[in-house]
Amino acid sequence: MGYSKRGSGQQYDSLNGYSAIIGALSGRVLDYTTRNRKCRACDLGLGKDVHDCRMNFHGSAKAMEADAAVELITQSKILTEKNVEVGVFIGDDDSSSIRAVRNATDRIIVKQSDRNHASKGVRNVLYKTANDKNVKGMSADAIKYLHRCYTYAVAQNQGNSTALAASLRNIPYHAYDQHDNCGKWCGFKKDPKNYQHSNILNKSFKNPRLFEELKSIFDRLSANADKFAVTASSQANESLNAVMARKAPKALCYSLSESADYTVQQISTF
Repeated sequence: MGYSKRGSGQQYDSLNGYSAIIGALSGRVLDYTTRNRKCRACDLGLGKDVHDCRMNFHGSAKAMEADAAVELITQSKILTEKNVEVGVFIGDDDSSSIRAVRNATDRIIVKQSDRNHASKGVRNVLYKTANDKNVKGMSADAIKYLHRCYTYAVAQNQGNSTALAASLRNIPYHAYDQHDNCGKWCGFKKDPKNYQHSNILNKSFKNPRLFEELKSIFDRLSANADKFAVTASSQANESLNAVMARKAPKALCYSLSESADYTVQQISTF
């Protein structure tokens, strides 16, 4: 979901937001909706019969995303008229939207993680582990290496969640020079006698506590391999939000009248 005011990533207080459902194959906007928490005309005491009031939401800015997802996926008039049902939901790793959607319908909705958000999430978890004072040995080079292993595993096992799960689960073992479950790509498997573990790996991966932390991280990823084995993308939504930000700059306030809604309509139906 896009917002008309910049958020820090942890705090959102935008007065309005806009969301669209885009076909994964067509790349076309199928439907869109907006959420507005405030109306300047109403604040001035003008009756709704004399102005175009767009206020339609009274929750927090963060709650707009889940509410909009429920409308677009389960209540869209356009999709209903065309007898179309959404079966796969592609988005970031925020669970609030998919949980709200599943609570609002009896249909089975499959969640696929956006590959860019998933990759960024893995990197953030690794940096969080590096900042843990009780876990030593996670250098910047080690983080880059582990993240690269993750991206390779996803790229090499597209469409095969079982193989992806096994590859992700094995990453800490390979880093710690344990190659029993490595694939053909592993240098140890190709030439066990002459194989030498990388200097970066020898320096970084010595701490048993770090090994257990990495096992926990990649075991969780492995358990959810079906969510990103398809390498789905919600980049089209990000592009739409970027266009909206150019047409209605976040440095200016368009959220107290119908202006923001008109801009969303023009962009989504172009």
